[in-house]
Amino acid sequence: MLIAAGLDGIQRGLTPPAPALHDPVNLNDEERRASNVRPLPASQAEALQNLENDDVLTSALGDLMTRCYLATRRAEFAKGEAKGLEWARAATFTVY
Repeated sequence: MLIAAGLDGIQRGLTPPAPALHDPVNLNDEERRASNVRPLPASQAEALQNLENDDVLTSALGDLMTRCYLATRRAEFAKGEAKGLEWARAATFTVY
């Protein structure tokens, strides 16, 4: 996805933002804007919605892979939500 995003930026002639030379948490609002630093999604559901809305990334994945990935990850997220945080942690540690 990084390569797809980079190629998209090159094709569209985008100029990269100023580098964040320090921990983004310690940047003031002006420095965050200059470096295009935005907060990460607050949940897996939000991250998956962001992916679904991103034409560059979904195009790179292709329709079938995008639908399969989103369905699988959303099912995992829903199961974790239903069974609770401790179950989700334990399940994650047994897989990874």
